[in-house]
Amino acid sequence: MVATFSIEELARAMSSPAHGGHIDAGYTYLGQMISHDIVAPAASDHPRTVTSSLNLDSLYGDGHTAPVNGDCFLIQDDRLDLLRRDGIARIPEPRNDENVIVAQLHLLWQRIHNLLVTCEHFTFDEARDRVVQLFQAVIIHDYLPQILAPAVYDLYFKQAATSRFLRLDTGSMPAVFSRAAFRFGHSMVRSSYALNEHGEQPLSNLFLSNTGIPDQQKIDCWQRFFGSDQNTAEVGIEPGATFEVETQKAGRIDTKITSEMTRIQRPGTRVDITAANLKAGSDAGLPPGASYVAELLASPNGSYYREHLALKPLLEIRAGNLSHVRGLTIDNMPLWPYLLLEAESFNDGSSGSLGIAGSLIVADVLYGSITSSTPSYNRAGNPDQLLGLMGDVGAQIRANARSRSEDGRTICMNDITRTVELMDPT
Repeated sequence: MVATFSIEELARAMSSPAHGGHIDAGYTYLGQMISHDIVAPAASDHPRTVTSSLNLDSLYGDGHTAPVNGDCFLIQDDRLDLLRRDGIARIPEPRNDENVIVAQLHLLWQRIHNLLVTCEHFTFDEARDRVVQLFQAVIIHDYLPQILAPAVYDLYFKQAATSRFLRLDTGSMPAVFSRAAFRFGHSMVRSSYALNEHGEQPLSNLFLSNTGIPDQQKIDCWQRFFGSDQNTAEVGIEPGATFEVETQKAGRIDTKITSEMTRIQRPGTRVDITAANLKAGSDAGLPPGASYVAELLASPNGSYYREHLALKPLLEIRAGNLSHVRGLTIDNMPLWPYLLLEAESFNDGSSGSLGIAGSLIVADVLYGSITSSTPSYNRAGNPDQLLGLMGDVGAQIRANARSRSEDGRTICMNDITRTVELMDPT
């Protein structure tokens, strides 16, 4: 008899207090921006055509261009909120206004574009090309090294050994990515965030409903979300204008989803994100995680994945939050929680990254999304070459990068957020 389990019971088991990880909290929402750019929503009335190319159509539009003044994005006068009409953000991708953090991250990239126009006299299209390449460079050199298993990162972004790739069909956005692997970010969501000096606010308070961002929810310093090797954040351009800020950490990538995610308020309804993810995977007909890994190991590259990447199936559900779900076994566990359990088990959870199977899916899709984009950042390139094309803005980003101690990152989000805060103070 085949064992069966209840999606609702599994969702309840995954709802747990958040476990702090090593990755800065802002990368949760950078991942959300990536998803919104290349993964279409379920709604059929979405205002733009979503493609699998990571070219920031979510920022710039595809015939639904965001309002501009000359070559600059139109934003609020205080530069602390998106341009709105009757509370509704005038941006191509409505999902980037679902919560106050991703809304302000969208705004940050608008401000980078505007800096290139006002400081370097770029045209709109010239600024767009550089911003897209900068976004991709951050993904390759900053985001993915923290998210992927090191061996998989090297395979895709250092060796570029294309004959060893999964070769998923990114033209149709694989469901194993959109309905499972890339939903790992939901395990990184914290139950509360400190946005400014007003203290921490619960996650449930941060979801917008076609309203402007309240003052108490405006981020006063991006160091709270993207750190460096320093604990002080420079505010404005006046000498000595610094204060101590703690960089918040995201939740660890594992099977524990903060309970706040079970009661996300959306217009007219309340959503249990964990249960919705499990249902989405089931509706898409995704195979159980163990079956998917078995397929990878039986593929032409299976022996390479086994011998060089140490891909192996999980053998059991260790004692923990999932071990008491009736009817759930390692063989019938859905792909999404299986990949989270793989991450939890990878290096005994000490690395904080995805496991091998999850890393392969994410690397394969994002590699294809970046290389298929126009323009596309040279995956093997050095950010210095790109920054050299960005005038004083690029020089400031480079100076910020060089001021950090050696941490292995040639460029990171903190370098960019500090540049915006220095060159475009609010």
